[in-house]
Amino acid sequence: MGFVRQVRIVGADAPFLLIHSCAMEAKDSLMSIQGKKEGPDNQPLNIWVEFCAQSQGEHSIEWDCYEALVFAECASVVATASRRDQALMWLDSEPGWYWQQDILNGGGDSNVTVREIPCCLADITMLIAADIQHMALNYESPLIQWLNGGWDAYEAACAVQRKKEEWVSG
Repeated sequence: MGFVRQVRIVGADAPFLLIHSCAMEAKDSLMSIQGKKEGPDNQPLNIWVEFCAQSQGEHSIEWDCYEALVFAECASVVATASRRDQALMWLDSEPGWYWQQDILNGGGDSNVTVREIPCCLADITMLIAADIQHMALNYESPLIQWLNGGWDAYEAACAVQRKKEEWVSG
């Protein structure tokens, strides 16, 4: 059975889960990098928190630097992935989808091997970076409020977080 057919059998969730797993790995890496800004306790924040604040607030003059760093981390994760994982993720990209349609509609041999799939690492990196951006837009932390709104916003966010924790613990 060819690789393209195996991917169809695995299902549509496999590439998404792999892309999300790579995005989580890149996020963990960003969390380990010390940023330039300080939190309310005068401790340096990590790049992930700063990127989330930039994503959720207005992009500052430093936005291009944050975006380039996120893209570089995503590219690093893609570069270390196996060829099979890269192929699976690329097949979930728009160019990969069109390539599959050509194969499945008789435009080529459907019994291709992993090595014969024309992966583009930049396409894969863009998929992972898009997932990172989505995570950043939905990330909740009082530190985001600190960076985007100052001390009063931070205090209000801490109070909301405490209420959520009280409600969950019941």
